[in-house]
Amino acid sequence: MKGAIIKNLGLAIVAFGLVAVSFGQARPQASGGALGQRMKPGEVRELKKVPTEVKFEKFNTASLFPQVNRSITARGVRPSNPSVAHRFTRDITKEEAMKRQAAGAERIVTGGTTLVNNLVSETRFPGIGFTGSTPPDTHMAVGPNHIVQVVNTSLAFFNKKTGALEFLQPMSRTGFLRRAGDFVFDPRVVFDPDSQQFVVVVLDVDFNTGQSFFHIAISDDANPNGNWDIAKIDNTVNLSGDLRWGDYPSVTTSQRSYSITFNHFSFGSGGGVLSTLWVIRKGDFEIFSGGTGSFFVSMAKKYTAGPEVPMMAALTFPFLLGGFIPIDPTVELVALRDDQDPPTLESTAVDIPVFVPHFGGSETAGFNIDTIGDRMMDVSRTGDNILFAFSANIGPDADGYTNINFDQDEDRQTKVRWGEIQLNNWPVQPNAPALTQSGEVASTLGDKTSFLMPAIVKNTEGSVMLVMTECGETFTPKIVATARRATDPAGQMGAPQTFGTSANFTIENADDLVSRWGDYAGIGIDPVVPDVIWGSHELFANAGLRWRTEIFSLRIKTSVVANRQVKSVTTIFGTNTGGDINSFAAVDGNQFAILAEDVPGRGNYAGWEAVFDTTGLKDGARLNLALSANLEGISGFVYALNHQTGQFDLINTLRLKTTTTTTTQLFPTSFWTKYRNPGNGDMTVRVVALNTVRRRGVAPAAFTLNTDFGQITINEL
Repeated sequence: MKGAIIKNLGLAIVAFGLVAVSFGQARPQASGGALGQRMKPGEVRELKKVPTEVKFEKFNTASLFPQVNRSITARGVRPSNPSVAHRFTRDITKEEAMKRQAAGAERIVTGGTTLVNNLVSETRFPGIGFTGSTPPDTHMAVGPNHIVQVVNTSLAFFNKKTGALEFLQPMSRTGFLRRAGDFVFDPRVVFDPDSQQFVVVVLDVDFNTGQSFFHIAISDDANPNGNWDIAKIDNTVNLSGDLRWGDYPSVTTSQRSYSITFNHFSFGSGGGVLSTLWVIRKGDFEIFSGGTGSFFVSMAKKYTAGPEVPMMAALTFPFLLGGFIPIDPTVELVALRDDQDPPTLESTAVDIPVFVPHFGGSETAGFNIDTIGDRMMDVSRTGDNILFAFSANIGPDADGYTNINFDQDEDRQTKVRWGEIQLNNWPVQPNAPALTQSGEVASTLGDKTSFLMPAIVKNTEGSVMLVMTECGETFTPKIVATARRATDPAGQMGAPQTFGTSANFTIENADDLVSRWGDYAGIGIDPVVPDVIWGSHELFANAGLRWRTEIFSLRIKTSVVANRQVKSVTTIFGTNTGGDINSFAAVDGNQFAILAEDVPGRGNYAGWEAVFDTTGLKDGARLNLALSANLEGISGFVYALNHQTGQFDLINTLRLKTTTTTTTQLFPTSFWTKYRNPGNGDMTVRVVALNTVRRRGVAPAAFTLNTDFGQITINEL
């Protein structure tokens, strides 16, 4: 949530109870040369030490009662994003653009969403509901046992396994932030894989006094319940007398530091935006700061422990055709060498495919939602790879400018563009990073469907997932996700799958209404189960445009579908009169036959027990059996051994016929904790057929149970 027009809203939160720690810190001074100039590829820029003493305040979440506080602050705030003068200063002709494009033909093809659906839903539960602030700016981080979610302006802890809400408090003086001002906004949270701690960053600006701060809160361990260290730091920038406030943060961690970027806007009449980086060194908590010069730079979130160099990325467009189409667009990478003293920044640029920026809203249900599509929306790092995603206009952006209308965008419709950059160990080694794949999620139906507000991550198995919003002129926003596996064709994603829907409504005659949305989405890799990825995003709760959030976990299906034959088969009722284990291999008339035995007082029984190998199973299975009897009307029962209880569970019943009938039983992934041997992965199945005693003194007819086929197909669900 942004604050350019919030100065006179008169927000008030009642404070009580805690004496604040005094910081007595000087405001950092910065020159225009240090902050305003964009870094050039290969440039090294030294960060300056900030004369600020960071003093952390101890805070225990158990001190708050109740632990779950569902209060709503009726702010009704929908501020606009601060306006920025058009930053493209050089326009070129179509002829010059065509020459440049021909000379530097795109080396990476932009892929689409041609793959089959490949996401398996694991967990889903409601996140934080409407707090009174709009938009929610929902963000989240995943720990070993907990999810920490932040919104404007509350913080919550959820049990990861059950979805139970354990803690919910406003980020205010009466809640989680005892030194908060009256306007706290734009929260972010990450999980530090090196120290196993949660880190929360939230902004705090006073537009009456012209002061800008940020709070940083660090949990003492991987359990967010309990002790936190919290500091409030002045990040007001004095640019030659022009005081500037911090906005739209991004945060990451390393073994050595906490790094936060801000976009600084003027409290007064100063124009433009300054992107700054603030580095808090672990251990001594000294602060270093400097300007990146890029517009809306975003830190790459880190998900694996290790000594990686922190990275940030921004979109840059050196040239512009017709006011809409960037020529030679790049991702500007800035590396933070926090292993040096003082820390330094080093920059390089990577070419990416042409696209059309989007500066308006996306159409939905008769009105529009804000896309803030002029910036890099999300960046993450896994190993030597950087993943990025942003919103772009759905307008034409292919090679070759041959149409006079090519410089026109398509209003109110967006797509998501994403890409992957291999660092090649840059900047530790003097190797050039390279774009390895690029893709987009866009409507191919010729309708007004948009995709926007993405978050992206790559897990250690090489799978990539995007979480984003889908909306259209005839429907309200949805939460959707798409993914690709490491073995899939470069640039391709699966078809988007829906994991949350808004209330269904339409606002008539509201073409000019633009509702705030975002300003970002949450995503994170599960640190315990790396093929599980968590997401969080917003939805409309009702036609009054109140929002709600959802938290969910998905698994990218990387397993291979395979058939597993019977390992062993044993007769448990009756006598085997024909066939053997090989009879289960195919429906070919080669049958495993059992002549029923008489069980006094109960009837004739025939049955077998088979063990199936489920090695490699990850995504559920299907049990197929082809059964018959030589008499009509024989009752059949299928059982599976429950390894949690040691008993056989009845999983299916059927009426056998004299002709072979195939029966199918589905086993979702959730069943396998019960029916799969945790030691060797085997599954044990029993089939029992019977012809019961119907009248006293009259023996039922004997019969033969025939099994022509039996196998389990794994990883099919």
